[in-house]
Amino acid sequence: MFSVDIAFREKQVEKLPNKSGVYILCDLDEIPVYVGKSEQIRNRVQKHLTAARSDLHASNQINILEIGYVKYIFFDKNNLSDCESRVFHFLNLSCDLINSETPFYPKGDGLSSIEYDGVVKLVRDSHIDFMRDPMVRLLSHIDHISVALKYYMTTKRNENIKRQLVLHGRKFLKRYEDAFPDLFMHNQKGKNDDG
Repeated sequence: MFSVDIAFREKQVEKLPNKSGVYILCDLDEIPVYVGKSEQIRNRVQKHLTAARSDLHASNQINILEIGYVKYIFFDKNNLSDCESRVFHFLNLSCDLINSETPFYPKGDGLSSIEYDGVVKLVRDSHIDFMRDPMVRLLSHIDHISVALKYYMTTKRNENIKRQLVLHGRKFLKRYEDAFPDLFMHNQKGKNDDG
């Protein structure tokens, strides 16, 4: 039921630069979900989107069906960790990023804004339209969270994966509470109670 046009995505990934910098994986609404750094942005993103990053896929950190865009900023390879940290902490204020580990907080001033050097759209408009249907997206997220939870329960119980599951759960409730009020009536009731 859920799939991505792999050939199209591979063609789009080729448009990414193989330079050093920070990349931001964004969902179908262009909301950042993950921040990473690499001396070769294209190669690293390819690994995220294939089984080459087995650690990422094993924990199901990222719902690949939800990744619609990659944004990037060029930085010198000697400053990548500091730059990744600054971008992460700036975006995490509004996005609840799902990185497995939170980068150190940078010394000095944080960022007040971000200017991207480029954006590459990874999926066709038809995929975005299909996945934006609330019922389709709900089922995709349930499938993703159930696989991640099973991995956590049966294979690797650690705080980073637990944190990711909590963040996925928060995002899940935030996205679907209004779209499907019948499913979340207990939450709605609690919001309306005075006592």
